[in-house]
Amino acid sequence: MEKKVNRVPRFVSAMIMVGMGGYLITWSYFRDALGQEFPAWSRSQLSLPFSLHNITVCMMMLFTGPLLAKLSGRVVLGFGGFAVLVGFGFFSFLPKDDPGLALVLATVGFGLIAAMSVGIGVIASFDTFLPWFPDRPGAISGVLTFWCGVAPILLGALCGAFIARFGVLTAISLLGAVIAAAVFVALIWSKKPGPDVKLPAPPPKAEAALGRDYSPAQILRTGSFWCVFVFNVAIRSAGLIVSDLGGSIAVAIGVATIAGLMFAPANGLACIVGGFLMDRFPMERVMTLMAGAAVIGGAALCLGNVSHSSAAVITGIALVGFGYGGVTVTGVSGARVLFGMKHYAQNLGLISVSIGPAAIAVILAGRLNTGGAGGYGGAFSLVTILGVVALASCLAMFPAERSRKAKLAKTAGSPPIRESAD
Repeated sequence: MEKKVNRVPRFVSAMIMVGMGGYLITWSYFRDALGQEFPAWSRSQLSLPFSLHNITVCMMMLFTGPLLAKLSGRVVLGFGGFAVLVGFGFFSFLPKDDPGLALVLATVGFGLIAAMSVGIGVIASFDTFLPWFPDRPGAISGVLTFWCGVAPILLGALCGAFIARFGVLTAISLLGAVIAAAVFVALIWSKKPGPDVKLPAPPPKAEAALGRDYSPAQILRTGSFWCVFVFNVAIRSAGLIVSDLGGSIAVAIGVATIAGLMFAPANGLACIVGGFLMDRFPMERVMTLMAGAAVIGGAALCLGNVSHSSAAVITGIALVGFGYGGVTVTGVSGARVLFGMKHYAQNLGLISVSIGPAAIAVILAGRLNTGGAGGYGGAFSLVTILGVVALASCLAMFPAERSRKAKLAKTAGSPPIRESAD
């Protein structure tokens, strides 16, 4: 007998788990306070934990899919909560009299241990909770990825209060404890729906769009995957550069620090808009919109850097943030729409692994950044170039999708594709 289940607790739990992966942007809050605590750390050293963090996230996005094939989503997500608790906990033990050792511990804690939770939070959350909402997958994906952009603001406000009261090192550890406690409570509802659970039917259009299931080896042979991957690398790189430097950019240009954090809400807004658009329009059109925003945003940053225009800088940060929001929502929905649900976690991991190359762009931008007003020209130019690359990949996606759909039409009615040996 089918049973009806209240989906609200599942949705709230999904928000908590996705929020676990959204703390990445809070490095903008930690960065300056840690720089004051350890003045011996250079600008590039302050970016080191952030850069290693992105590489670790990249690796975990690859490994989380295979983990979910062997372990339940509840176990994998629980491990993510534990990683945040331990990784952030390292900061309470940073030796103030040994800045070299402190940098190593901060890099290991934030960049290696805590970072595992982000890859888990993104892949395992959507794999576990998205099946509960077959009637509106794009909208739910958009809202959840929006929460990824909003959660850092709330966590940052909490961290700011903790820093004022306890100091930055204790504050980071307390923030990790709060995140972990919320995750452990949400584990109660962290389970895929069983066959006896009655759920709304997916819209006919969404059902038809799913087409067929591709294995990870098979998607690597499609042009659509590589267009999505290049789009992800380029936009994610541009977004992470602005995210890493956002607060410092705002101070250097002479605007309020909160203006530098406009990236996060713009990112979240794009997630909601993109999610609803993904339920209504082809993915390549939504990608083109996001890439266009990134190109214009990069140009606005370059203009603001030369003219010292605070309005141009704020606009640029927001537009790049908006484009960055398109990465997650198009990846989360696109992995399902283009390549099916059977291998969803593994395929989403392959798309999301773009955060690894993006980490290299952050390091390069750190070297191009000379600081001070007018000192961000190299970094802003790189952001603009990356936006242009993303836009080119979107335009290439149109013929790639026509080709993929034509092949699907030819094989319509044939037996399901079997797993390839490779």
